[in-house]
Amino acid sequence: MISNKIYSFLTWFLAFMLSLFIINALCFPYHRFPGWIDRERAATKSIWNPGSTIVMGTEGYGIHHIDYKGYVNDEKPINDHYYLAVGSSYTQGKEVRSGERYSDLLNAWLSPDNETLSVYNLSQDGFYFPDIIHHFNCIIAEFPNPEGIIIFTNSLAFDDKERDYMLSQEIPDAAQNGENIVSTLSIKKRLSIIMKEITPALTLFRQQMKLLAVKYPKENETGDMDKNNDVRFDEVRYADMMNKALSLIRSEYSGRIIIVYAQSILPDKNGDIIVNLPKSYASFKRCCMNNDIEFVDTTEAMIIEYKERHVLPYGHMNTSPIRGHFNKNGHYIVASELYKAIVNQK
Repeated sequence: MISNKIYSFLTWFLAFMLSLFIINALCFPYHRFPGWIDRERAATKSIWNPGSTIVMGTEGYGIHHIDYKGYVNDEKPINDHYYLAVGSSYTQGKEVRSGERYSDLLNAWLSPDNETLSVYNLSQDGFYFPDIIHHFNCIIAEFPNPEGIIIFTNSLAFDDKERDYMLSQEIPDAAQNGENIVSTLSIKKRLSIIMKEITPALTLFRQQMKLLAVKYPKENETGDMDKNNDVRFDEVRYADMMNKALSLIRSEYSGRIIIVYAQSILPDKNGDIIVNLPKSYASFKRCCMNNDIEFVDTTEAMIIEYKERHVLPYGHMNTSPIRGHFNKNGHYIVASELYKAIVNQK
């Protein structure tokens, strides 16, 4: 006979396990990320598990496919004349639906037949401007002969440590490419990926715990916490750093390089837009011009959209309206400004 205490414990344990099963099952259509693969000497520091699916439900809502190279793209052949859209989570655009990201919109406008990819989205979480410069050699090696490379950044602030990081580029290794590295994974890593993908509730719990530690800007601050707004900003030193970094990637690639910048905009209590351009702004633009690199600033377009249509580029229905990643309005504004730049210079 099972004692009452043991019976009670088993009952509570089974109920707990059943609740975990139900919560985990509910996460599949709500919020789940595939496993990732860390790597070196490649276009990005990591890729998603090729062939898997991302479901983003905690900020906006989007369902996206991971292609055979480990990036968020449809499984379509790449056009002979294609652009690379390189960046971090803002470019990856998990928070909006497939087709609403600025790379998707550009692709639709540049490839009306919808049979090929004229814009390939090469982005990953935390893959910021210094990372892009550091991995630029590998990007060109993994994706040769693009018609142009679009680099997204929402910060122009870089210190000496980041300068050294940018100028010490990775050496490409084709074995690290997405379609090759998967076959070299250990059994332990494969099991880790499987466990991550079948337990989305655990992943969601971890993410929510990390969010508790996030410190948002105060109400009177913009989202661009540019350290080059510091009074100690040295323009000569900054210009030297950026000229070296941009001349380096220009020497490695002769095609079009477009750097698209998104300055954070924030309405004040009266509804007026606060825009604090970083002190590095003018210097960065000059460095781009010096190295035959196009600079597309989306700030004015975003301000106009807010004043005329009362829409903000950031925030979603399930988050704050002025925080976080681009919503579909933000992606549309970026896509429109880039499309004008691309078409006008063809």
